[in-house]
Amino acid sequence: MLLVWRNIVNIIWNPMNFWVWTIETLVMGIMIVMVFWKLEYDLKGVKDRAGAMFFICINQMVWAVFGTILTFEMEYFVFLREYDDKTYGIVPYFLTKTIIEIPFMFIFPIVFTAITYFAIGYEADVDKFFFFAFAMCMIVICGASYGLVISAIFKHNAYNFVTMLMFPLVLFGGFFANSGDYPGY
Repeated sequence: MLLVWRNIVNIIWNPMNFWVWTIETLVMGIMIVMVFWKLEYDLKGVKDRAGAMFFICINQMVWAVFGTILTFEMEYFVFLREYDDKTYGIVPYFLTKTIIEIPFMFIFPIVFTAITYFAIGYEADVDKFFFFAFAMCMIVICGASYGLVISAIFKHNAYNFVTMLMFPLVLFGGFFANSGDYPGY
């Protein structure tokens, strides 16, 4: 219960995170719409939609990774002190932190999807919209988890290692080359 309460208090005491997430979601959504507004339904439009989807996925992933890394780095010493005092274990800490942040990991990607999905010109189907929004939520949850792992491994200045560790995800994501085209080694 201590962990739940502390995470809720952190959210209340630090409303700047909420406003930064809100502004980032709105600004990036609007920028993406400005670049990919109402794409045509031809071969160029298909390629542009693929590029938009890839950029959106990378944007959501990076947003989640950096948000988590910076947050965990600030809480690291408190975590160590309370872990050493046997107040709680590692698993309850990470589970509680993730569960408390899950509403934000759904709200912001859904708002982002609402801004970008129809403006880009993806198929105007409610089921597909919600599938896309759900996929964005899962990307954010995976990104936040990835950020926790990176920040737990590197402890200090973890954001310096993020680029090195995320480039393979971008490179092998299938946008630049099809996964079947990679050499056999």
